[in-house]
Amino acid sequence: MKVWIWILSWLFYLPAFAQSMSEVTTDSLRAIVMEHSINSNWIEAAKVSNMIANSFRRTNLIDSAERYFEQSLKFSLQANDQSLIANNYYELGRITYQPRGLLDSASALLQKALAASQSVGDGQLAADIYFMLGAMTSKKGDLFSSLSNYQLALPLYEKNQDSTGIADVYNSMGILYSKREDFEKSLEFHGKAMEIERSLNNFQGLAINHNNQGLAYKKMGDYENSLNQYRRGLQLEKKDNFPLIRSAILNNIGNVFELRKLYDSALFYQRESLKIARSIGFNEAIGWANKGIASVYLTYGNLDQAISYGTTGYEIGVKTNTRDLSKQSSEILHKAYARKRDFQRAYLYLSLFKQHSDSLLNAETIKRTAELEYEYANEQSNRIQALELQAQEALYLSQINEQKKIRNQVVVGLILMVVVLGVMWIGYWQKRKVNKELEEKNRIISDQAMNLERLNETKDRFFSIVSHDLRGPMAIFNGFSFMVKTLLEERRYEKLEKFSDEVGKVAKQMSQLLDNLLSWALKQQGEFPYNPERLNLKECVDENLTIFNSMATSKKIELKSDVLPTSSVWADKNSLMTIIRNLISNSLKFTEPNGKIRIHCGKDEDQIAIKFSDSGVGIPTEKLDSIFNFQENKTSIGTKGEKGVGLGLKLVHDFVKLNKGEIKVESEKKQGTTFTVLLPPPIG
Repeated sequence: MKVWIWILSWLFYLPAFAQSMSEVTTDSLRAIVMEHSINSNWIEAAKVSNMIANSFRRTNLIDSAERYFEQSLKFSLQANDQSLIANNYYELGRITYQPRGLLDSASALLQKALAASQSVGDGQLAADIYFMLGAMTSKKGDLFSSLSNYQLALPLYEKNQDSTGIADVYNSMGILYSKREDFEKSLEFHGKAMEIERSLNNFQGLAINHNNQGLAYKKMGDYENSLNQYRRGLQLEKKDNFPLIRSAILNNIGNVFELRKLYDSALFYQRESLKIARSIGFNEAIGWANKGIASVYLTYGNLDQAISYGTTGYEIGVKTNTRDLSKQSSEILHKAYARKRDFQRAYLYLSLFKQHSDSLLNAETIKRTAELEYEYANEQSNRIQALELQAQEALYLSQINEQKKIRNQVVVGLILMVVVLGVMWIGYWQKRKVNKELEEKNRIISDQAMNLERLNETKDRFFSIVSHDLRGPMAIFNGFSFMVKTLLEERRYEKLEKFSDEVGKVAKQMSQLLDNLLSWALKQQGEFPYNPERLNLKECVDENLTIFNSMATSKKIELKSDVLPTSSVWADKNSLMTIIRNLISNSLKFTEPNGKIRIHCGKDEDQIAIKFSDSGVGIPTEKLDSIFNFQENKTSIGTKGEKGVGLGLKLVHDFVKLNKGEIKVESEKKQGTTFTVLLPPPIG
């Protein structure tokens, strides 16, 4: 963006003018200013003050630069030189916007600069002002005003044949359309900008456009293309060594890795981004990097670090008036404090998150309110004039007919009474509405607190069960190397083969347990994907039979499927495979050696019925009602000592419901068990 190019120019670029400045000291220039001001030579005094201000700005001495631009403005106003006035207001607006981040004050200064530039016909300066106003209104979340300002800047740049300005406008419009989720137009404008940047051989501009295209692809969910764009941007940045662009791209790469759940990589890139941002002292980049690091720590469960970095990100967002940064940081802080059970701070940041999320709506509301206030003021003015006219007529008519005067007074009194009653009625309803909103917010907070408490209890129970049931397999693995070495030394190879078979069984049990744990965790977070499609049931069953054939053979169990090749269901494949896998595993666990397991498929009214029947030990009647519940101390032991936590059947039940189905169980002790899964038939 053009604004970024300006900012970076302040930090890194010293034009040839700086060389000539080295020959004339600042003290001598101050003396020249003093001499011109004594002689009332205001224009020359303004020009030299402006030169001093620019030298300070280029060396990043912002306070000194601002002081001399203000002095130059005072002299140019004294001389009434509109060109110098426009330039000084513009430079003060730039400083107030970046690095100070005072958008409203900057906007007021730029409006004055715009008026002065238009009075002298300076189209180039007017274009730069419109461009900066567009960047500022975009930052405030007012996308409509931002787009209007860019559209005003574009024809002025085209008239002046300013290719860099045109490219910057196209790039900024691409960013706006990305924010509005119109990605087709966003990529179109970025493409136009890049064509111009290539013709200018502008590596910095190309790097910025690749970064912004990466943002668009990220919002589209196309992470591969997003990362490709960021990598190209980094390659181009290396040619010109543009640290701020590098910091921004590294931050965005970290965000993509976080979305792809590669959290270690995400943390690495965010830290690299923060290191560069701190080295150049650019607050907004520092804020985004802190936000990124906080988000990763929140995922890790390192709540104190998440709060520390998140607070820094939020404070910088407020300081620089970057509402999106404030919004995202407040969301992280809300979640972190909620997990720490600090509900007061959690609610505070939830309120701030909603406030920043509604900023666009608030901006439109304020705009509409201003219009309504204007209409109301006009109406009141017209009404006052009408009342004055009525009063004059009443005074005149009173001399003719006293009764008409009394009648008019009564009418006015009634109107005032109606107005007063109307105002009271509106006030009553507004108060009632506010009370309802407060009640609703209190209810939401209460529900959130209850949900957090419930989730925490479930988590504690879950971890206690998992730690208990993983301890046995892990103990076997811990002693595996020692046992192998001992058996090899003693040359007891037949024992080694038997031991390896046992380890293999434990590994399979542990693998299935971990698969179930992952599925359970995803479903608890609401992140388990549900993509129903037409599935060939025989293929799904056969694929799982392949997995369990060796286990069935080792227990001398006949495992057979009667599912026909034409049998199909409408379901999500991942969850269906989990259902089949857990029910087969459950049957194998509780079926005695030389037993049988059969998988059948048929129709039950308008549903597809899949039956898993075994000749196992059966389920006691008193346990049938709670068989699908996930409870502590529910560990069950199979016919060969296999252990389970009850998580498999809980997953089966939940995933059947996820696929719009139903599950039934029939069992008789020592006679076997039949699980019947009812799923929808294929659509069409």
